[in-house]
Amino acid sequence: SQAYSANNKDHSLMDIFAQYWNTYGAAVSYETYLAGPDNANLVSYNPTSKQYVSNLTAPVTQLGDIETRGSVDNIDLAFGGNISDKIYFGFGIGIPILAYNANYIYSETATGTSAYSDYNFNSDLNVSGVGVTGTLGLIYRPFPWMRVGAAYHLPTWYSLTEGYSSTLIVDSANGQYTTGPIGPYGLPPNMHYGLRTPMKGSFGASFYYKE
Repeated sequence: SQAYSANNKDHSLMDIFAQYWNTYGAAVSYETYLAGPDNANLVSYNPTSKQYVSNLTAPVTQLGDIETRGSVDNIDLAFGGNISDKIYFGFGIGIPILAYNANYIYSETATGTSAYSDYNFNSDLNVSGVGVTGTLGLIYRPFPWMRVGAAYHLPTWYSLTEGYSSTLIVDSANGQYTTGPIGPYGLPPNMHYGLRTPMKGSFGASFYYKE
């Protein structure tokens, strides 16, 4: 978990959002529920300048907390054998099970003149999935004092599901507004995709000697 705080005398995060929407248009801002006629309206549109502007005036106190957690569990099946104590071989199948979560809480409180006293922005990312991989290994003993080995790790193929949502709570002179959960603009709330990690190989030799 990581936390931070600062007093920004020049800008609010809403200034960044306004710049972003001035570049990409109104559809993005309406999708996020931060600007428009029926929402928190932290960012408003000026029809004269045809620009989005922040309604949260600096200076602002900014607080943030990032918490991440996750795990990769494995189910492994392996088999091995040898031929005449000269050739040793083995192979295995692995099934990794992946889970990851990242929660981001960000807030700004106006310490200057502003129609909005503060807001809290909470976003949550979840990734889960299962994969399959395999390993192959071989050791050859040409002499009692020498061993040569090689191993090959197959790529891991994952099937993953990723979900993202966020919630915005705004305190203003007119009351408290809550919007959300908000999904990523232009994307479905849950995305399904595949991931393949690189293969790996290794080679080695060992020698034994008597003192």
